[in-house]
Amino acid sequence: MTRTMPNFQDRISKLEQRQRPSGPGLSYERRKLLTDRAVTGDLEALEELNLHRQRTAPAIPQQRAAALAAGLRADL
Repeated sequence: MTRTMPNFQDRISKLEQRQRPSGPGLSYERRKLLTDRAVTGDLEALEELNLHRQRTAPAIPQQRAAALAAGLRADL
């Protein structure tokens, strides 16, 4: 049984596209205002913040390298 080497550039591109925001978010000023209001107990502000929350945290280069290395090991 022979396994072919996958194209890692395609895999990386797909992963990076998933990390990009899909639409416009809140401005810095609006996010700060909503955060200040949410801290004081404003539930509407908290709901609006949750609507615009990032689905995933952006990865630092070391995390990205570790994920790629794990993918390489899994393919062996």
